Amino acid sequence: AMLDISLLHKWLSTALSIVILMQMIAQATWHTDHPLLVLPHFNEEIIVAIGADSTVPVLKNYFGLDRTNVEQARKKAIKKLLDVTVINERQATEAVDALLKWPILQPRKCMLCSADQVFEIDYLQDERWPKYINVESDMLYRMLFTVEMVGPYKFETDAFCPRFHKEKSAGWIVIIGEKDTDEVLCCKKISSITGSKQLAVPFRMPKHLGRHIFTIFILSDSYIGIDQEYNLHCEITEKINSENSTSYDVF
Repeated sequence: AMLDISLLHKWLSTALSIVILMQMIAQATWHTDHPLLVLPHFNEEIIVAIGADSTVPVLKNYFGLDRTNVEQARKKAIKKLLDVTVINERQATEAVDALLKWPILQPRKCMLCSADQVFEIDYLQDERWPKYINVESDMLYRMLFTVEMVGPYKFETDAFCPRFHKEKSAGWIVIIGEKDTDEVLCCKKISSITGSKQLAVPFRMPKHLGRHIFTIFILSDSYIGIDQEYNLHCEITEKINSENSTSYDVF
């Protein structure tokens, strides 16, 4: 309900804070704590031994646990934890198995579509020299992008929340907003993603002309530390084309 109210009023920072609150409740930890403290048997001493700058995605990549066939990587990860920490084999196994269950969502193709135009978005472009897309004010557009779950648990729908004593599916929340104005343009809640899926997120361009940097937030409703954001650079010009009759649900 809190998220719905913040979206209704288009409060971007409030909406993001509420999603973080949802994550903290699911994982029973503070988002300001070290991200590796969500793993079983991990404490500050173990984190320092592994690397204080590590996160769950970084650690998964370091151990090679973000691939489909991970049995050998799993054994090596357990051995590494036993070598550099004081935890026992059972605890190391539980920690590595928890790492394996942490989801990895990878955006693939991304496009911005209007009624008569399609722009392919380079969401990984160099922010120092961004390419701006010419769009029309107060017009309906859709963000179309393909996302893919990767790793051995890419078809898992249940959230790994050992401290949350209720069954919970792992959903996602996509918010498009503008940080400069702290305004939400649209939001879409997505149920569990398995394998590959195409997402369509409709929104209306602001009326204010000129250059705008919109941000696409891909947020987990269950996990801390795996949220992603990508910028969309737009040059908004006067509306020329007539409004297309197609309507979209923005929120």
